[in-house]
Amino acid sequence: MPAGGGLDPPPSALQPWEVEERPRIPLGHLTEHQQHLLLQALDDGGPVELDYCDADGAVTTRVVEDLEEDDHLLLGWCHLRDDERHFLPSRILAVRPAR
Repeated sequence: MPAGGGLDPPPSALQPWEVEERPRIPLGHLTEHQQHLLLQALDDGGPVELDYCDADGAVTTRVVEDLEEDDHLLLGWCHLRDDERHFLPSRILAVRPAR
């Protein structure tokens, strides 16, 4: 097939969540829409609302912003704790736009 005649969009046309390097963190347990919201927050630093299960099994709803990948964890500013926190992706139960 001639160059440029393939079915794949050029790299500049890819959305941030479609780039192959993303995510390094496992998000397969979330819906595609939730993955999109979380990856968008990773890209632009904007807030998202998470339902999160802590190590003791307690579920809380948190607004988190300035998310970044930190090895196999997510690091971000948690409004509930008013502090920077690490989040284990497998403990994220749901992702919504922040209210």
